[in-house]
Amino acid sequence: MTTPRPHPAMGSLLLVEDNPGDADLLREHLHDVEEPTPDVEWVRTLAEALERLGRGEAHAAVLLDLDLPDSTGLDTLDRLFEGEPDLPVVVLTGADVEALGVRAVGRGAADFLPKDELTGPLLLRSVRYAMERHSRRRLEARYRALVESSRDLVAILDRDLTIRYASPSFRQILGYHPEEKIGADASLDVHPDDRSRLRREVDRLLEDPDDSAHLRCRVRHADGGWRILDTTAQNLFD
Repeated sequence: MTTPRPHPAMGSLLLVEDNPGDADLLREHLHDVEEPTPDVEWVRTLAEALERLGRGEAHAAVLLDLDLPDSTGLDTLDRLFEGEPDLPVVVLTGADVEALGVRAVGRGAADFLPKDELTGPLLLRSVRYAMERHSRRRLEARYRALVESSRDLVAILDRDLTIRYASPSFRQILGYHPEEKIGADASLDVHPDDRSRLRREVDRLLEDPDDSAHLRCRVRHADGGWRILDTTAQNLFD
């Protein structure tokens, strides 16, 4: 067995598992990995886990067995999220309850791993994925909150300029409910004399994703008139 090396960038993992044999086996799997691995702190019950998390102890992720002495099934996951909603969770399942793992992901877990298939590399990959997915969710939630409270009009368009997202400010600026514009061709609301310039800028952005475009154009209001918009566009297809 190799000597484990801590992984400072990843942080520690909180293992919630009532079976000492399973807990030892999981740590042995990590010990056998040649790259640096995170420290594992082990508790046997959900109550112990919530108590540690309630003290503000920092953990990169939670490895959670759903069947514990003080909680069973998906209720274990729900109760953990009630006490600590902002933490990535990887559920550990038995071989015969894979469907439960799938349901756990649907309830907010980042991933699930059958215990009998567990290896060190697989565990590390799952934890990294859980952390990355959790971080992405937080960024998306923060971005969504910023966009939806912004007075600027924000839209996400496909390559053919089909609108896939329209911010609430569509209502204030152009008089449309955002839902009215989902699936519409954004260019059709642009003044006919401005469409060729719009198309040229879009084509340029598609050819050079690192660039951005700035365009002033007339856009149709719901009342039939025109509004002049100063627009900034960026290619984020990658």
